[in-house]
Amino acid sequence: MILKLASSISIALMLGGLPQQKAGFVLERYESFNDSPRLNLPSEYINHLKATRFQHGELDNLPKNAIVLYADVAQMLGEIGFTKEEIGAPLKLGTSDPTVLFVIRPKKGSPFMLEQGLPGAGGITTQAAELITLGARTIVHIGTCAVLGNFADSNDVILAQGSYKDGAGVLLSSGPPNQIASIAYPGENATGQLRAALQHDGVQVVSGIGFTSPVYYFESSGLYTDLLTGPWKPRPNYIEMEQGPFFELARRMGASAASMVVAGDRYRVVSGKLTHDFLNDEKRAAALRVAFAAALQSFK
Repeated sequence: MILKLASSISIALMLGGLPQQKAGFVLERYESFNDSPRLNLPSEYINHLKATRFQHGELDNLPKNAIVLYADVAQMLGEIGFTKEEIGAPLKLGTSDPTVLFVIRPKKGSPFMLEQGLPGAGGITTQAAELITLGARTIVHIGTCAVLGNFADSNDVILAQGSYKDGAGVLLSSGPPNQIASIAYPGENATGQLRAALQHDGVQVVSGIGFTSPVYYFESSGLYTDLLTGPWKPRPNYIEMEQGPFFELARRMGASAASMVVAGDRYRVVSGKLTHDFLNDEKRAAALRVAFAAALQSFK
């Protein structure tokens, strides 16, 4: 009898036949325990690195500014004109993730830390938490997005005003259940400095509200149609993968975070049908360079 029962359970597990809670059961618990103590703090890992792999002060006295760039870091540094001496040797921090840290100390301008961005909440929150622990007080996310409707173009730099949270953004939020705000906001200082830097460089500032999605492929057409036509207040202007949890992580750790994104694709509703188009890659790459230059200008 016991063997038959065990066999039945094994078959049920393989077939996914055991009773399950509805998905909402999990999502509700994302905010049910937000005020409980937090474990596995980034300071623990950085202290571990200093005690094991970086015992000669490599991770001490690092710059107070940082950038997480969703582009080819080496290529971007070359295009901006940094020398090998200014860039220095990369520091391979990650064990569970392939994080490589560059510490840039330019002959002119402010020093800064730089990492190539890892997509999604797990990537950006791991990187941002470690950069802030290493000393960053201002941290700028520079990435790509899909614009909604006729908002912006691939040659525009979009400065984030906020972003609707994904599940990770909710997990990182503080507050009692059922009172967690749906939008995460960037730091006023970092965002204001970027706005001034873009204006200084003669760039027209395009501001917008994002919608953070944890996936890039197999997106829900129904959800995206709703983003374009449903009762959203405020209505999102673009979709990206990191801003919600990034802003919440920085807020939790007391750093000022800002984000600039450029459009790689576009969603529209045309004659009642959702359409998707990829935009100009060359314009997108040029806009990323403009955003990177503005971040450097803002650090001054």
